[in-house]
Amino acid sequence: MTLFSICVPTYEMSGYGPEMLKGFFENLKSQTVQDFEIVISDQSEDLETYKICEEYSNIHTIKYIKNFYANGRSAHNLNTCIDSSVGKIVKVMFEDDYFLDTNALKKISEKYNYGFKWVMNSFTHTKDDKIFFNPMIPKLNDNLLDGVNTMGNPSNLSFLRSHKQYFDEDLLYIVDCEFYYRMNLLYGNFGLVDDILVAIRYHENSATFNPEFVSKKDVEINYCANKYLQLL
Repeated sequence: MTLFSICVPTYEMSGYGPEMLKGFFENLKSQTVQDFEIVISDQSEDLETYKICEEYSNIHTIKYIKNFYANGRSAHNLNTCIDSSVGKIVKVMFEDDYFLDTNALKKISEKYNYGFKWVMNSFTHTKDDKIFFNPMIPKLNDNLLDGVNTMGNPSNLSFLRSHKQYFDEDLLYIVDCEFYYRMNLLYGNFGLVDDILVAIRYHENSATFNPEFVSKKDVEINYCANKYLQLL
């Protein structure tokens, strides 16, 4: 069995997406663990991401899916990746993020030896790939369903495919917070790799800054309150 399925939901990202994905493919060449497939679900309107995947198909095992559905719904795009994965461990990575530690996959896989069903890792941020700032250690909190995200984005997440959950496709802004809440509810606390393994890119095309996403926050908080009404 393949050890890792690295799930990468992609879209044009105003033209930056394919180049960032290319950089990530280069980044993966340095990982000490090479037992992985890359699963791409692509909501781009053009074929540029497909061309990058073709370019690197002789280096990495890449499974490319052209996703024509629910354009702009990041949860659906990511769920499509998860559905097509075959690895023991599902590792989420967004196309604009990358590994800072060449032993990242090794450290993540070793954490599962302790019986955890899902694992998070520490991370940092960058705007230019030169200066890094705001390093963070993921922490659960009692207000995840209010959108208080102390966990980071899903590029810091992995889970056993045998215990997979899907991202709620009715959510945009707090979709990751709801997912973390549910994983903790079902499987208990996550295993933590406290080393900084991932760099999260801050840029104007990040979904974090998308006004459409931000405007959904209050509606989504109410949605989650109703979803977990009996537990809250």
